[in-house]
Amino acid sequence: CTFCETGMMGLRGNLSSGQILEQVMHAEQYLRHQRSDGSGGEGMVRNVVFMGMGEATDTYESVHEACRGLTHQCLFGLAAKHITISTVGASPEVIKCLADDMPGVSLALSL
Repeated sequence: CTFCETGMMGLRGNLSSGQILEQVMHAEQYLRHQRSDGSGGEGMVRNVVFMGMGEATDTYESVHEACRGLTHQCLFGLAAKHITISTVGASPEVIKCLADDMPGVSLALSL
């Protein structure tokens, strides 16, 4: 995108599903560490938004696999309604695939 500063930097690569899940794992570890009572707890990350540099739908398979990991009860156990994929212009075909492959996941359009 040419309308945001990070887009002007140019694409340097795409994250794999494992790298995406690793970011969430690090966020959970950080949040647990920050808890003042020291008890930690499970499920500190409550919502995940795929947004930032790059188009999430360009790496559809990685995003799809990451969503499966985020909603898997043995991993993060998030409800699909707590996951949002942001796009700047997914085609109608991609939007249909999102709805079919990831039911309950929200789609946000950046205008």
